[in-house]
Amino acid sequence: MTFTKKSANLTPIADAVFTVVGKAREDKRINGEENVIDATIGTLCDNDGNLVALKSVFDHYDEIDHRIKASYAASFDGNPNFRKDVYEWVTQGTNLKLAHNVVATPGGSGAVSSTFTSVLDEGETVIIPNIAWGSYRLMATENNLKIAEYELFNDENHFNIDSIKE
Repeated sequence: MTFTKKSANLTPIADAVFTVVGKAREDKRINGEENVIDATIGTLCDNDGNLVALKSVFDHYDEIDHRIKASYAASFDGNPNFRKDVYEWVTQGTNLKLAHNVVATPGGSGAVSSTFTSVLDEGETVIIPNIAWGSYRLMATENNLKIAEYELFNDENHFNIDSIKE
């Protein structure tokens, strides 16, 4: 007996991001933490390796009533004032008159998942860098999307635009 549907892909995901994290840890062990700059996960740490929680952010955040922070949005696609502010931030006062819809998502992965589900049709292709969260590949597979992979960096460790063009 199993608890997953028969068509579920149960192949373990090899996550490139966490592979790189492991390599950075190993490099620190071999060469010393002071000789390695670890920018693998996208979290800001101080010189002692502690997570940075900016006072300029949390002082304001802590002033918000806990009931407001704990409450649900007015709608599943976000509060109207939030959607308006996001659109104004994106258009930066250019007065573009675009047909648009702003939808709030639970973080970046929520946005990627929503896009894969709502914008792309089965069989279409998603372009993903070779260093990316493994969950993006899983989301694409679950939506029956094809995956094209490109090399994120070239031999000089610069963004590899040529790989995307291929």
